[in-house]
Amino acid sequence: MKHIFTFSLEIFTAFWNKLSFFLNAEVITSKNLMKVFLFIFFSHFSFINAFAQPTSATITGDATICEGDNATLTVTIDDPGGNSPYTVTLGDGTVISSYNSGDNILVSPSTTTIYTLTSVVDNIGGSTTTLSGSVTVTVDPLPSVPTAASNSPVCEGTTINLSAAAVTGASYSWTGPNGFTANVQNPSISNATSAHAGTYNVIATVGSCTNSSSTDVTVSPAPTTPTAGSNSPVCEGTTINLTAAAVSGASYAWTGPNGF
Repeated sequence: MKHIFTFSLEIFTAFWNKLSFFLNAEVITSKNLMKVFLFIFFSHFSFINAFAQPTSATITGDATICEGDNATLTVTIDDPGGNSPYTVTLGDGTVISSYNSGDNILVSPSTTTIYTLTSVVDNIGGSTTTLSGSVTVTVDPLPSVPTAASNSPVCEGTTINLSAAAVTGASYSWTGPNGFTANVQNPSISNATSAHAGTYNVIATVGSCTNSSSTDVTVSPAPTTPTAGSNSPVCEGTTINLTAAAVSGASYAWTGPNGF
């Protein structure tokens, strides 16, 4: 109630001006005496109410978030004086200035944290008399990175083997070129074509939290057939000449009888 005596010159002056105007405009008679009385009565209580401090404030917003995410808290303030905005101080020391009842407060704790109210002060210095509520923001850790890899580069017609590092308790979701999707840790794509070349992404999910990785796959066109030939038949003691059709950019490897 200390704020009843903490007079605001502006409010007092406005009250006095209204009363003076009313008295100057009215000739007080027995007929309007009650009218004058009611004006003074209700103006008096409006004047006193303007200095009333907030009566209560409650914090809400229990949540479970993943590490690095935000949670939303809300403070509901009952203030007959309507002297907003407020300065809200949380139990962890966080101070929110220019706060209006019901506004969102974003918090991003690194570990599970319990939030309470330490104080709620209105814009004329009035402290809320009753503070209530306790909010728990539970922080779940992110899963480890499911490092993605593959057997790239591969040739057209062969198999692409994708892999993700093991993450305890995780489920996996892959996406990639040509509409590729998979829900296993290490998927494969047979009979690869150039349409399968590109970036493959994998998401590991544990509970409601995720982590991701990606890998690039190159699909090379198969070379033309290096048609083999020779100067067969040949006589013993003479030279066997082997030939292969020219393939642009190719290297060659031959095998044959007698460990050749």
